[in-house]
Amino acid sequence: MTIAVLGPKGTFSHEIAETVCDRDEEIIFFPTIREVFAAVTERSSEYPDLRGIVPVENSGAGGVFETLECLLKEDCTVRAEYYLPIRYVFAVAKGKSADMQTQALAKVYAHPQAHAQCSAFLAGLGNAAVVHTTSNAKSAEETLNDVSELTAALTTRSAAGIYGLEIIRENIQNYDTNTTRFLEIRRAAPEKPGVSGSSADSGDCCGCGTKCSIVVMPKGNYPGLLYRILSVFAGREINLTRIESRPSGDMMGKYVFFIDYEFGSELDVDGNKKLLDWLRTITEVKELGYYPEAKIGGV
Repeated sequence: MTIAVLGPKGTFSHEIAETVCDRDEEIIFFPTIREVFAAVTERSSEYPDLRGIVPVENSGAGGVFETLECLLKEDCTVRAEYYLPIRYVFAVAKGKSADMQTQALAKVYAHPQAHAQCSAFLAGLGNAAVVHTTSNAKSAEETLNDVSELTAALTTRSAAGIYGLEIIRENIQNYDTNTTRFLEIRRAAPEKPGVSGSSADSGDCCGCGTKCSIVVMPKGNYPGLLYRILSVFAGREINLTRIESRPSGDMMGKYVFFIDYEFGSELDVDGNKKLLDWLRTITEVKELGYYPEAKIGGV
């Protein structure tokens, strides 16, 4: 089996993949999250048994837009979740630290999530321009290669080491409890008889895990719509662990809702099917997966 993650080497996705991969698994890197999804869903002959690991939300900066967009549009299923404490470093190319005393910092390379998660630190850097990159490791690479002026990176400790950067400051994130949740994705398998919605490659179905993820796509817009959706869960005493609204992309004012809920003693397989069938009377529903609930701070 092979794991696809956001690259290059040194990203937090790489770090979590190394934590959960089997001894004989290969980790391959893609320049964007969208390309990780494409690799998983297309299932090429080169990698017939591919799983992806992608960041989906951060405790301070919220949802990762690219991942949510792909979950909505791509034919995939969620098989597991993982949590990783996130610690950022501020680094420059080796030999440049002394220049920080005499030169104005021109640019800081940062992934948009790093920018949001380290906004307080960035605010104290004066007029340095923040240049967004596709990953934290790419930020380190750009800092190494940009020799035209004094530049720095918000990056990972791993990436700073890989690209030979000198760490100026550590733990520059806004919150000491900064944590990112990652999802393991697989290509969606054909629907199993008697089970509503998508299931996992190995034939897993609802009831095999303790958490369910769905996307709710309302058919209209009228007073009490969200109340009706949430009452389906509240009336059955089902705990929601997450709900997030995102623009649907279809038109201004139209939203979809990403919902995670507990699948346990209060909800069995038949009960879950009835719940989703009832939801579908008032809204469209895309089932993303059923998987074990991970402990925050562990995998």
